[in-house]
Amino acid sequence: MRYNPSLIAKVTTMSFFSLLLQLLLGSICKLTTETHADFADLTNALAQVKGINEYIDTQKEIADNQKKLLRLYNSIVAKDCPIPEVRWTNVI
Repeated sequence: MRYNPSLIAKVTTMSFFSLLLQLLLGSICKLTTETHADFADLTNALAQVKGINEYIDTQKEIADNQKKLLRLYNSIVAKDCPIPEVRWTNVI
């Protein structure tokens, strides 16, 4: 396994679009009255997208920390061990 920057770029792009979706839904919710027929669905969608974004951020932070730990380990003990590929399949 090796570090795969193109995979990270794909995840970063997806998280960027997910953040844009969250901002768009937030703006629409602010402009929609609570009595509007779509208000409940919009706020529910916003909550779900926020949850997805939080999950993505957490997974990215975990992967970054693991990579840092592997680099530290390699610098101390095993200089020949490759840094494994970060897999984002469970995020997408």
